[in-house]
Amino acid sequence: MFRAFIDESGFQCDVFAVSAFVGAEREWELFCQDWEPIITAAGVTYHAAECEGGYGEFAGWSREKRDALNIALIDCLAKRQIFGVGMSAIVQDFREVMPTSPETLWRDLYVELLEIVLIQSVNRMVERRPGQHLTVICDQQDEFRPAATRVFDALRSDIEWNHRHKLEPPIRFASRKEFLPLQAADKVAYETFRSYMNQFYKPELKARMAMYRIFDFPFYTAYCSKDSFLRLKNMKAKTSELLPWVEEIFLDEDKSYYW
Repeated sequence: MFRAFIDESGFQCDVFAVSAFVGAEREWELFCQDWEPIITAAGVTYHAAECEGGYGEFAGWSREKRDALNIALIDCLAKRQIFGVGMSAIVQDFREVMPTSPETLWRDLYVELLEIVLIQSVNRMVERRPGQHLTVICDQQDEFRPAATRVFDALRSDIEWNHRHKLEPPIRFASRKEFLPLQAADKVAYETFRSYMNQFYKPELKARMAMYRIFDFPFYTAYCSKDSFLRLKNMKAKTSELLPWVEEIFLDEDKSYYW
């Protein structure tokens, strides 16, 4: 059995991302054995944005101490046979194209990106281990849970998708304290968000070292442009079938790109 741990990053920002780390259950058990004593000794529950910004549980930590914890997390992950999937979008692009409202914007955007992340997580797992099934654990976000569950159930019942039976029900929602791999998912979601945020709004900045290392796993990532959302909107107006559109992405395993 494989497990996908999924988190999002960029809430109330200009860029939003949903990402997953995927690997066999044994790989995640070994990750926890390495990561748990480190995080226990630190006395915190790892949250990438807080660690990066030095607030919350990381208030008062020096830059050097926070960097060391980030490096330790990446080192624990680098030992494991896992892969990542990440999707991002400019929030304003989504707002201008897709049917949404201020009240449902973040939920609607999360769901669209989650759907693609789920499909690609299964597809990439099947490429590696065709006989495996995938359980899905998402970070606990009450406002996203009902819609995420509907997306998961819809994919499992989509007769046009040959891998629908690979999703093992039910989709689960848990805290980072309960499932330590969600702390890794939080890291990859944050790095996906920050990478595209910098590309669009701070292009003078160098690429983040953490993102370079995440690409070693490998990591499949793409940016959903305004044109992509227009295509998705038009396709959904004709059919509920998402899969042909999704299969056009993820052509390059080595780097992020626009599609």
